[in-house]
Amino acid sequence: MHSAPSVSYPVGRFVLPLWLWRLHVLLNLAFLSLWAMSQPIGPLWCIAAAGCVLAWGLGRKTLRDQGGYLCWDGALWRWRLDSPDDGSTLGLEGVGQVNTVLDWQNFLLLRWQPLTYESRPTVRWLWLGRSASPQSWPALRRAVWMQRRSGE
Repeated sequence: MHSAPSVSYPVGRFVLPLWLWRLHVLLNLAFLSLWAMSQPIGPLWCIAAAGCVLAWGLGRKTLRDQGGYLCWDGALWRWRLDSPDDGSTLGLEGVGQVNTVLDWQNFLLLRWQPLTYESRPTVRWLWLGRSASPQSWPALRRAVWMQRRSGE
């Protein structure tokens, strides 16, 4: 079996998840407001409000933490904060594993789990869109799916 070609894909702020997140927050606020106006606020309402605040915080952290390059060298996934073409290892954050969470053909949601790291060992949720680098998109998808098929 052949390996997928090497690819470096830019990961930046992706507009679609940001708008979906904002819509989700607004709908939750509207729902909680209507609920509070229709009946007295009770423990169930407080639990729902706390869940909305938690979802808001996690969404904000996920969408804020993006920015860098996801690189596949034919064997390993690497996360870099600078351009992979400059030859330096200064921005290398580490080696990790990528798992596909959602695949909408032109959009991918990937879970980056670091195996080694230099600065922080946190899981990253990466929203990738074809529009960031259309010429590299097919190679990225092949690398993601080849890894999944081979069970790495």
